[in-house]
Amino acid sequence: MAIPGSCIQKIVLLEGPLFGFKWLPSKRSLIAIAIGQFLSLLLTCTGVTSQLLAVNYNVNAPTTQSLLNYLLLCAYTAPLIYQGLFWPALRARWWRYLILAFLDVEANYFVVKAYQYTNLTSITLLDCFTIPSVMVLSFFLMRQRFSKIQLSAVLVCIIGLVILVTSDAYSSQDSSSSSDGQNQVL
Repeated sequence: MAIPGSCIQKIVLLEGPLFGFKWLPSKRSLIAIAIGQFLSLLLTCTGVTSQLLAVNYNVNAPTTQSLLNYLLLCAYTAPLIYQGLFWPALRARWWRYLILAFLDVEANYFVVKAYQYTNLTSITLLDCFTIPSVMVLSFFLMRQRFSKIQLSAVLVCIIGLVILVTSDAYSSQDSSSSSDGQNQVL
């Protein structure tokens, strides 16, 4: 039986680097995407375990629960110190990094603390607001400039967030999944 020409052409495409497609991301980009997805998995696990601890065992220790995140961030600074990039950057902008660190610790504290007052869906939705918040802070504190594509992606993120929060608000009116009305800000 003869193999059709289109099948042979598809097989040849699979022999090249990354299947012969030049538009695929580089190996470095794929590694960055994989690391980002792994971090998202860790954050999801933090959320689920925080919810389980708060609901099932009445354990609320937000600072302790975020400790592993900060220990992993310390591991990130080791290569920067080795390359000699950490201390010059810290000396130049130490006060900006101090403000961002304070805001990050407090934001993580309140996100984990919120698990005792509301459901997992609401907190996860509000946690998705991290990216726009970081972009705003980076713009004002670090003088970071963003491209039109980045700004449009954040706009899509915010529109999706508004839709999901509105949907969650309507669904919580029908059920008593949230708390008894206390501390709705958290």
